[in-house]
Amino acid sequence: MHIREIQYILTIVEEGNITRAAKKLFMAQSSLSQSLKKIEQQLGCKLFKRVGNRLQLTYAGDQFVKYGSKILKTYRDMKNEMYDISQTESGSIILGITYYLGSHMFPIFGPVFKKRYPGITIKLLEGTSRDLEELIVSGKVDIAILPLPIENPSIEYEILFLSRMILLMNKDNPLNNHGYQKDGFRFPHIDIKLVDGEPFLLGQPGQRTRLINEIILKKANINPEIVFTSRNLETIKRMASTGAGLAIIPDAYLDYIQASPDLRCYYLEDEYNYQFGVVVAYQKNCYITKATREFLTIVKQLF
Repeated sequence: MHIREIQYILTIVEEGNITRAAKKLFMAQSSLSQSLKKIEQQLGCKLFKRVGNRLQLTYAGDQFVKYGSKILKTYRDMKNEMYDISQTESGSIILGITYYLGSHMFPIFGPVFKKRYPGITIKLLEGTSRDLEELIVSGKVDIAILPLPIENPSIEYEILFLSRMILLMNKDNPLNNHGYQKDGFRFPHIDIKLVDGEPFLLGQPGQRTRLINEIILKKANINPEIVFTSRNLETIKRMASTGAGLAIIPDAYLDYIQASPDLRCYYLEDEYNYQFGVVVAYQKNCYITKATREFLTIVKQLF
């Protein structure tokens, strides 16, 4: 059996049917069907059973995927190491990054890395944090930059920076009268329980900022009225500045979004604060190419 045949089976599992899998593999549906039949004949057992319009794995199929995934990972690691041996000043990195971090961090580290390593190409894949975790464990990205928490135990990470969460509101909101100063902090503090009943602006499901907002509000026993959601924190910030609702974002992100004279910022007390962190993550026990190691060094130096 060839590596490509293992890839055929794993792609069918991933896509759920022959048609989509064939399209993803850039091959004719009939050719993929014939390959599947040939593989099952070689193995002497069925790997799939049809349920409605989808293909589901049999027990034999489950076992095939378990071992096939390990074989493909070993093959990728071997290929990457052989590439490192043959290429010392060139290569490529497939980098996963969240939409927001990509738009603000890549312009910082991208030019620096390109100047230092002009022969190494960075291919960018953007997605939600949940998307990126799946891409990491499937080996579809070499490395990813995303916020904590990391939910998949198969992922290792290194922290780039940590940040407190801040509450944003319009300057005319009566809650501004309840802010209080504390030494050593950039912004005043406020009691998060005072915002109960206020409208909230949140990120979309799958985003770490949305998850963190939900954790903070649940801890304060607040069931927010969600009036607006967006992937874009700049949009959420601007909506908060107009008085459309309150928002909670990492204070580190304020360096990336435009200041507004109509916006007021408040820290939360430690009891309700969530330590927001941005990390560079990669698959546990996976070979890291020289190009990726060089990229990791640059990013850690800059952040």
